[in-house]
Amino acid sequence: MQVLAAATAFIVNILSASAMDPEGRGYLALLVQITYVLTVAVMLGIDRPYIASRRSSFGEALYELTRLLRPAYYVVGLLVAAVLFLFARGMEALAVSGGLILVYLLGNVSVRLIRTGYIASGRISPFVVVSVSTQAVLLFVAVFLYVTANGNPHLWFVAYGASGMIALAVTGYAVLRNRRLRVRKTEERALRRDGLRLLPASFGNTAMLRSDRLLLPLLASNAQLGIYIVVATTMELASWPIQNWVDASLNKWRSSRVSGRPRLKLILTAVIATGALTILMGAASMVLIRWVLDQEYADSEVLIVPLGMAAVVYAASRVQQGIMIADGQSKAVSLTEIFGMVISVIGYVLLIPSLGAMGAAIASVVGYGGCFLAGLFFYRKGAPNVEANS
Repeated sequence: MQVLAAATAFIVNILSASAMDPEGRGYLALLVQITYVLTVAVMLGIDRPYIASRRSSFGEALYELTRLLRPAYYVVGLLVAAVLFLFARGMEALAVSGGLILVYLLGNVSVRLIRTGYIASGRISPFVVVSVSTQAVLLFVAVFLYVTANGNPHLWFVAYGASGMIALAVTGYAVLRNRRLRVRKTEERALRRDGLRLLPASFGNTAMLRSDRLLLPLLASNAQLGIYIVVATTMELASWPIQNWVDASLNKWRSSRVSGRPRLKLILTAVIATGALTILMGAASMVLIRWVLDQEYADSEVLIVPLGMAAVVYAASRVQQGIMIADGQSKAVSLTEIFGMVISVIGYVLLIPSLGAMGAAIASVVGYGGCFLAGLFFYRKGAPNVEANS
């Protein structure tokens, strides 16, 4: 499924960049990134604690997860109110953007829940069906827009929103079917508490990983974001397999208490595997920039090396934090991510105004590296307490 998702993301990246100029491609990226930030807020950090501690059927998992997310429904309600307010005030363009973000948010959260339910239950068939259908819808709409030479960013964003509707329907069906399930309120409170402890880490990771895409339009331009996102999207694919491997391994690592040499071996595995993938992704990016896209994207080529380095360091930090979560060090993970976020954002603010997309790429390497070093510090500081309590 990861291969399919990566292939779809790569193809959609090519098609959208081919159909739009950097300005339009940058605006599309901005809408997507805003949705990702809101997704983190709605998820409340509960996916990783749930995976680490729970085993249940697929339907039960989706029902339990949606119950855990109940406090976040206020976020969705506020977004609905904001869209209605913008329409009432005659700001149709902003209201349309907000409405599309809301649609994609509901679908994206549902995709995250289905992925979490699959890992917690081990039932692969619904996950495969939803994943394949999601990617198929996204790819179909993207191809249609490319063939019709449509460069409207809002219509391209519709492709993302439409892709999540099947996941939303599956989640809704599972919730209705399992609504009589007996609720373990004590366990529910514990999971939500663990999730809230990790929520700063989730926001820190999102800010560290995504704030470049939010700050580039503010500190430079949408065009600079368009130049940046062409390479960033491709190179980011190199770290996806590691993140999914980490999530799938959390329960196993919690049982085995990974530490010492095994911990170092896991991190080295992530570095080597991601390094190999970044070489492939870098070569693909170079071909894309030189022979497929318009000359407007030529400046993207110099971003391949720094963004490849960033992907490798980021993958190492994901393994590191997975081990920390398995060891029960949720607070340490949050502190680590916040430190990485601060370093990244400072770098973006200092470098983007003068260097544009290259400044964002350099700041990403520095920020991810700072996050990894902070993880080493907090892990060593927290490990003795974990051992004492185990």
